[in-house]
Order: sequence, then structure tokens, then C-alpha cells
Amino acid sequence: MVAQAAGGYQIWLAEGREARDSAGAPCYERSVEIRRGTAVTKVPLLFTTKAPTALGRSNLRAELMRNCRVVGVYRVDLATGRPTRIGQ
Repeated sequence: MVAQAAGGYQIWLAEGREARDSAGAPCYERSVEIRRGTAVTKVPLLFTTKAPTALGRSNLRAELMRNCRVVGVYRVDLATGRPTRIGQ
């Protein structure tokens, strides 16, 4: 667990993948899960190396990583797990 949000939501970094940056330095990009009670919602297609942060009461801000670098920033709905790109 990396964070807690309003409404009893817990944010977890879960399984992931090994990656390397352009210089060959390794990192581990993890998927994001939102948990509340016994319910687990996996955020689709979003891998990160940093803990998501609160964005208001009902959303998270998460950085999408690929090859150890940020390729997009997303708002993630806590109730559904749906990511929406910020600043397209």
C-alpha cells in the first residue's frame, strides 16, 4: 500500500515489469490497484514507478511510465479505476 484516499480507498502498487532507460539503467514499473474493503479494482494499462497522489476527493494523479520515463500523466477515478489523460 502506497497511499490512502478519502472514502476508505487504499492505493497499491502491484505486479509489474522490468524495464531499462535509454542508458541501460534498470527500473521496475508497477501496475496500480485501488482497494476498498474486499473490492479490488485494477487500473488498466497504467504502469508507474511512483506512488499516485490525491487529485481532489474522487481521483488520483498517476504518471504512466515506459522504459523508466514518464510518457503521460493521468487522472484515475477512484470508483471505477478508469484513467483519463491530463493535458492531451
